[in-house]
Amino acid sequence: MDLIIWNDSLITGITIIDAQHKTLVNKTNKLHSCIHDNNSCSNLSVLLDELLEYAFYHFKTEEEFFDKYNYLDKDAHLKEHNNFRNYIKSFLEFNDRDNILEAISLLSYLNEWITHHIKEVDMKYVSFLKEKL
Repeated sequence: MDLIIWNDSLITGITIIDAQHKTLVNKTNKLHSCIHDNNSCSNLSVLLDELLEYAFYHFKTEEEFFDKYNYLDKDAHLKEHNNFRNYIKSFLEFNDRDNILEAISLLSYLNEWITHHIKEVDMKYVSFLKEKL
């Protein structure tokens, strides 16, 4: 069973952003399946790296739109991205990325952060970007 269910509440209506969000959700769900369905995952570290690399790629896309179109609430949004980056950096520095129990803790954070970020934070820029794209 998926951790994050893709549904209309996660859709921005901006094609590239929705595609990236969906990929991010799918990668999170893949990590979740690895942890919970198999209860041992030989490539946990690889899945985690892929998910985080993709999250940072997605942030770059949003941040490039903010710069290109002079999004006024850019600084607040960047603060959210940077908080995520700092949490992940700290997690990776102090935890064993191949440890299932520690990965479960990270998965909980990812679930809450991703759903909140899309539904609350990203939705703030939707009408602005739709006018520009």
